[in-house]
This record gives sequence, C-alpha cells and structure tokens, in this order.
Amino acid sequence: MTLKVTTVQDTSSNSRFTIDSSTGEVNLSGDNNIQYEVVGRPNDALEENLLLDTFTQIHQYNTSGAIVYCHTGLVENAMYELTWQSSGGSANIDFVIYPAGRRGGANVFRSNYRATQEGDANFNSANQSLNRFYIDHQFGGSGTEGFGKLFLYTGARDTMRDTQHNENQNPRSHRRLFYCGGDRRSVAHGYARWLNVQVSIMSTIKVNSIVDQDDNELIGNINSANLTFNNLQPNVIERDGSNSGLALLTLDSPNEVHSYRHHARSTEMYLRSSVVSDAIYEVIWFAGKGDGNYDMQLRPNGTSYSNEFPMTDYSTGGYFNRLQQTQGSFYFDHYQGGGGSGGMGRFVFHTGSNYKYCYYEGADDRPSLCHGYGRWTNNSRTWSWIGTLFFNQNCQDKFG
Repeated sequence: MTLKVTTVQDTSSNSRFTIDSSTGEVNLSGDNNIQYEVVGRPNDALEENLLLDTFTQIHQYNTSGAIVYCHTGLVENAMYELTWQSSGGSANIDFVIYPAGRRGGANVFRSNYRATQEGDANFNSANQSLNRFYIDHQFGGSGTEGFGKLFLYTGARDTMRDTQHNENQNPRSHRRLFYCGGDRRSVAHGYARWLNVQVSIMSTIKVNSIVDQDDNELIGNINSANLTFNNLQPNVIERDGSNSGLALLTLDSPNEVHSYRHHARSTEMYLRSSVVSDAIYEVIWFAGKGDGNYDMQLRPNGTSYSNEFPMTDYSTGGYFNRLQQTQGSFYFDHYQGGGGSGGMGRFVFHTGSNYKYCYYEGADDRPSLCHGYGRWTNNSRTWSWIGTLFFNQNCQDKFG
C-alpha cells in the first residue's frame, strides 16, 4: 500500500508536518509540535519484545532491583542509543549487558577501554574477553550512583556470504558498542565487539513505501531491509547568547536544535533553553582565543551554588591525571596548569529531580584534553534552564 500526502494534520486541523513537492523535504518545523513519545515498559523477564516504531519514540524501563529487562526489539544494520542511571546500592556497582538476555559463551565479547584505578591517579587500560558486554568504571571496589550512555550498532548481513552459505553460517558482522560513563568514584570510556555473528537478536518489521504526490520516495530502501528517511531536516533555531534576559524557549521536537552565539569578548554566554525534569540533554560548545589560560564551567540556571557539585575528571598535566574536587557548578579543567584557550567540549546531562548527573569530554589548544563525571547533589533545587557558560578569562566567538 502507498500513502500519498502533502500535509499531515491532527483532528483539530493543526498541521503536524508538511512535504515540499518540489524538493521532497519533510518539514518538521518547531510550530508543528512533533513530540517525543515515551513508552513506559514493564520490567518483566517474560515480556514480549516491542519495536521502536518511529525516531521520536523512547522506551523507558525502571526497577528497584539489580536487573533491568529491556525488551525492545532490534532490527539489523541500525544504531541504538541507551542511557542509564542508578542510585544507592552497595559499595561497588558494575554495569553489564547480556544481549537478548543471555550469556554469550566464553570469550565472545571483546572489550577495550580505559577507567579509573582505585588509589592510583592513572587512567588505566583494559583489554578483556568475556561472556557479556562489560566496561568497568573503576579497577577496584568502589563506586555507586552511576550514569552512562552507550551506542549500539546491531550489524548487517553480508549478502555475498548469503549466496555462498546457508542461514546458520551467515554472519551478522560488526556488532559494536561505544560507551562513556562514570560514578561517584570514577569515569570510564571504551569500545566493545560481539564476536559470535551466528546469534540473532533481531526482530522483523515489513513495510512498503511512503511517497509524496509526485511519487518522490520519502521512506525507502525497503527491499534491502534498510529503512531510510529522505530529506528529513533539522530545525536549527538561532538564539542570542549575549542576552541574559532572553525569553526561555523549550526544545519542542527531537529534530530541534538551539544554536547560541556571542561574538564579543566576554566571560559569559547564556544558554536560555528551558529544561524539563527526568530528561537527557546534550550541549556542544566551542570558543575562540582568550586572555591567557581560560577554564570553562557550566552554571545551571545561570547561578553558582557553593559546594554542591562533586566532580571527578582526568585531564592533561604532564600525565593524564585524576582530579577530584567539589565546586559550585559543573567545572572541568582541560589542563592542570597555566595554559590553554580556544577550547571545545561536549556535555551530556540528566535533569532528574533526584539524580542530576553530567558526563563531559573536551579539549583546548594547550594542547590538552579532559573527560569526567559530575553530580548536582542538592535535590531541593529545580533545574529550570540549561545555564551560563562561564569562562574565567575574556574570550571571543563563543558558540553553544
């Protein structure tokens, strides 16, 4: 079946998105209020799998125990993103994934990562062969209240091998995972592969195509099992980063981006985007040259809250050194010394009412680099807007 449309409206005749017949672009502008759909899923070992039907859909799982059963169906040759967090627990919490809920047999998962070493300032490496996806935050016996993000690639069929071998020999190659995370005592990031390509973890969905009124294909490549969206455009909203009184604006849809600029030499840029509780946000920033060495911090709500942010990071300073400190905002020093400007970095936040976590990675022209983890521990405070990017030296051409 083929569906031909130029506009999709709700029951009140409000336009949700339009299709430009001349260019084939799918227009998801902010006025159309395309929303995330958060689907609460039961934490049940016997629950049936459920596919993510659209790019705006999110599956959310919760438990007070030690196991989360993520019965989200997967398709081949696809990317998935998973963010997790935990609170409380015993002295040392490690995070493990068993694909399809089962162990993979000895030495079928290969992990390469770096993590904190307890009692040691070094950022040590590990190369392990295990029966599950596993990256240890700390080589030791400490660490609770973890927060992390991982990206999964589910692998694609090798069509050449399909013509030469039977189904049981067909490899679903290149199943990979990239991970970054931390907890109260450590940070870690790394990479892992699933080497057993004969085990299937996929679900199947069969569809035809969606085209516009001129038969331009908007969703295609169905016969190759690679569902593609053609000409799906981001909605970038330019915002004035120099205006501390700029009206707050909420990110209304998953394809919406707020872009802030402040070209004048100053120490602050205001990211006046509203945030909601229990959500994940990403902020990428960069800035030009400053007056000597500048360090950058992000102050939620544009305010510094004394001693409410315990931080752990690794940064350059002769060696890749560990630094643990308590600050008045999310603060990560790229270089433990007296140099460095012209920086760039990336924050990932969780704005939970009880669990306000942050993961960071960045660098500057010292040259230096840093990555780390931080928490906002005062749960009585409300995080209402992203905050101020504050630099301890004047710098120019700031973007976020």
